[in-house]
Amino acid sequence: MEQMLELSDEDEVTPELLGSQVQKAQEQLLQLRRQQEQIEKQKRELEELSRRQEELERGRAEMTDKLTRSLVVLERERTRRRTSLSNCGPRARALASISRCWKGLIPRLESIGFAPGTEPGA
Repeated sequence: MEQMLELSDEDEVTPELLGSQVQKAQEQLLQLRRQQEQIEKQKRELEELSRRQEELERGRAEMTDKLTRSLVVLERERTRRRTSLSNCGPRARALASISRCWKGLIPRLESIGFAPGTEPGA
């Protein structure tokens, strides 16, 4: 970037020269303001992206936790059903099916929102 208001002792200071230097300084100031606005915009975008990523991580952790707790409840119910006489009923088969399905969802849920190699702990 050019230096502002370069005047040497040898140059004759004329109104035209001063006007030219002032013009250059104003243009540089305008360019710096534009750069500052661009940087501030990028900062806001990064802050929003960071906020959304944190929200995603919280939501994923909450869903994983709820799914895991639900699996525990399902497994307890399946165990209870197995020990009772109604082991062969449709409810027991439905519980087993739901349990298998939900177990498969946990790894998928944990991987949501991360690009390859950016998972937590990677």
